[in-house]
Amino acid sequence: MSSEAFTNELVTAIQEKSTDKFRNKYRKVDVLLFDDVQFISGKPATQDELFNTFNDLYNARKQIIFTSDKPPQELIGIPERLTSRFGQGLPVDIQAPEYETRVAILKNLAILAEIELTPDVIDTLDLIAQNVTTNIRDLEGAFTRVRASSQMLGHPLNKDLAKMVLTDIFNTKTKEITPDTIKKTVAKYFGVKVSDMESEKRSKNVAFPRQVAIYLIREHTNYSLPQMGKLFGGRDHTTIRHSYEKIVEELKTDRDLQDTIETIYAQIE
Repeated sequence: MSSEAFTNELVTAIQEKSTDKFRNKYRKVDVLLFDDVQFISGKPATQDELFNTFNDLYNARKQIIFTSDKPPQELIGIPERLTSRFGQGLPVDIQAPEYETRVAILKNLAILAEIELTPDVIDTLDLIAQNVTTNIRDLEGAFTRVRASSQMLGHPLNKDLAKMVLTDIFNTKTKEITPDTIKKTVAKYFGVKVSDMESEKRSKNVAFPRQVAIYLIREHTNYSLPQMGKLFGGRDHTTIRHSYEKIVEELKTDRDLQDTIETIYAQIE
């Protein structure tokens, strides 16, 4: 249920004096998924109704899920009695989908469209996934454009068609940053060899540059964790993830590391 639909239903219920029916509908469900809760800002009647609905469902041990474009503590125009309840659950920050997820979504869209997953089609989906990295709506839009052009032009769905149809997307991309460029720049900055970073060496003077390179590749390319593992001597993807997360954590408090990362990235660009 969207917040707008919830509000509209409530207004209608008040006008028709059928609020009991409205409450029975929402307070006896097993799961309430409430979308865009930020839009109830400045709507006291809706806020009151949602507050009481929340309490009834919570006390009945039902599942309640809210989505918002901001975390609970940053919502404006919504009373603390509601935001505190939003915050007592498990807040989850939904980021843009990773490369593997984007490919899986595109394959699912192709299957739903009854498109056979031939090698050409899979290569095309991979190309789209590599270039459309913002969100699922943009990903689906790019797929729809390529599919529609294939149907209208009677052209097979392949990489050449995708490049032609999605010229605006491909042309607006900045100069490609490759893992090779990142590794060479990091190695030069720290005074180590690229081959050392790719080796099994674990000394601090090699391990730290390796972790920085892994972080930058993860942040600025579309390489998956397994692909990155191959770039560093065939390391397991869990090792790559650990290296990445270690730098992420240190960046939260280490100003010197922040400066180092910014300097290296500027050199890469």
